[in-house]
Amino acid sequence: MIALLLAMSAHAQDPIAVDAQHFRPSVDSRMTLWTDDAGSIYKDPAGFTRFALNYANRPYVWYSYDGATALVSDALQLDAIVGVAYDRLRIAADVPILLYTAGEVTQNGAGVGDIGIDTRVTLVDSYLAPAGFALTARINLPTTSVEAPIGAPSLGGEIAAVLEGEVGNEGTLLVANLGTAFNGQTELPNGTVDDEFLGRLGIGQPIADDFGVSGDLAFRTSFASAFDDASTPVEGLLGGWANTGNDFTVRVGIGTGLTPGVGAPTVRALTMLSYQPAAVRDRDNDGLVDEVDQCVFQPEDFDQYIDEDGCPDPSQMFVIQVQDPDGAPVLASITIEGPDGRMQVSTHEPRELHPGQWSGFTEPAGYLRKDFVVPEEAFNSGIFIVTVEPEIREGTLELSVLDQAGAIIPNVSWTIDGGGFAPLPTTPTVLLEGPHRIDVFAEGYLPGAVDTVIPNGGVASEVIVMVLDAPKTVQITKERIDVQGTVYFETARATIKPESYPLLDDVAATIIDHPELTKVRIEGHTDSRGSASSNQRLSQARAESVMEYMIGKGLEASRLEAVGFGEDRPIDPAENATAWEKNRRVDFFIVERTD
Repeated sequence: MIALLLAMSAHAQDPIAVDAQHFRPSVDSRMTLWTDDAGSIYKDPAGFTRFALNYANRPYVWYSYDGATALVSDALQLDAIVGVAYDRLRIAADVPILLYTAGEVTQNGAGVGDIGIDTRVTLVDSYLAPAGFALTARINLPTTSVEAPIGAPSLGGEIAAVLEGEVGNEGTLLVANLGTAFNGQTELPNGTVDDEFLGRLGIGQPIADDFGVSGDLAFRTSFASAFDDASTPVEGLLGGWANTGNDFTVRVGIGTGLTPGVGAPTVRALTMLSYQPAAVRDRDNDGLVDEVDQCVFQPEDFDQYIDEDGCPDPSQMFVIQVQDPDGAPVLASITIEGPDGRMQVSTHEPRELHPGQWSGFTEPAGYLRKDFVVPEEAFNSGIFIVTVEPEIREGTLELSVLDQAGAIIPNVSWTIDGGGFAPLPTTPTVLLEGPHRIDVFAEGYLPGAVDTVIPNGGVASEVIVMVLDAPKTVQITKERIDVQGTVYFETARATIKPESYPLLDDVAATIIDHPELTKVRIEGHTDSRGSASSNQRLSQARAESVMEYMIGKGLEASRLEAVGFGEDRPIDPAENATAWEKNRRVDFFIVERTD
């Protein structure tokens, strides 16, 4: 021991002017503990934080003729990391707190280590390309306050290139960091510690969606005395990670030094807690995030036809013609009805139609109705022919709509054979001979209907008695469930206010009473205040809260799905209190139904 102290004195403290703590936890890696990955491109600013506690046993051992002496026998360090990422840039601060150090130089020493400023620029996002690529730079400030040789004696740092990629079908991540570290020069009897070539290799293997394992191998070697024992520390680290929900992850690891180099410990143990929101990804830039977009590389065409799936919709060009039985053209007003709704078209003018069952008929009535199918398979054009009825056979309908007291109900709307709504005429109506379905509607009354047969040249007299309707908070339409009211939540939270329970009870009861509604999507929407990413998460959480409430009312979970759209689908684009109130809402859309 006396010889050791004399040797140290002869070298004027050079042997202890070395950083024996090479390990630093990666600032924001996904699956590894030490190796940086290439990162993601963030649409909105995202903050993150990590707390990493690591223990190193004998990271700095001095070898002499008298044997080996641990200048640092134990070091317990807590790294507090906070940072922000936006677009391609990530910047973070790493504050190491030395909770305990022991060795020949110090006993029970505690303090602050070298504070690091760590940056990364993502040049290629591996989510968008076969491999990811980034450049990192770090500055280490000489702020260490303990006597132990932990921390650099002067300003230092490192720069490195990062390459990552996934291999196989199991999501295995391979990452490599190669660069150089800048340090002050220190002469040791068995080598020189100076500027160094550094490398880190990492592998991450998911085992399930929420947890996996990792491995890291890190090494350094001095440019001045490459591969000397003292100047070439090599260390391996095995670990595992588990996502606990709400963007929190717990990580653990254990490793050892593989060479006697300065900084390679006998044992290293690590535990880490991190918060890091996932990047919101929209690879085709159509406004629908990849989590709900069924075609992530093809933008939605937003033509009001199945716009929620994120896929461009197939369509065909049709030409509609009308002719008499001899093939002569007939001028008529043509109406078609199908997946795109009801519309009028002009003869011989191409029309783009989506696939599905369509019906075409002419107005005024007197021509046969013609059904046709638009296929999904591509073709140049189709010809839809409406044939004039050779002999028009008509009759008259006399319809009375009364209340339970026998009084005539005013302002009645009616529809014939599922056609469009129109005011009920006050005079008898001429219809084609044959069976017809008449549906009538009036505000404040339950709908009424009658099936009738119009005789050729005769009169069909029908009376529909309508019953007063109780006020409804829920109505089912073709595409959605309309609610008369608002679902209220606690401010900036997904907690449903009690005053909204009766409305949600009515919605749940309505869906239960209609088993033909096999899938209903609960949509959450927010106003435009706050960041897009926080609004997206809040809308998803609120939609899920409504779904959980309705499941608690006896509705099967398989009949529901919850999707948050954040601020992306406003009803009113204005930026004022009235528009914000309209845009904060919960909608119910019918996704699947049986006939």
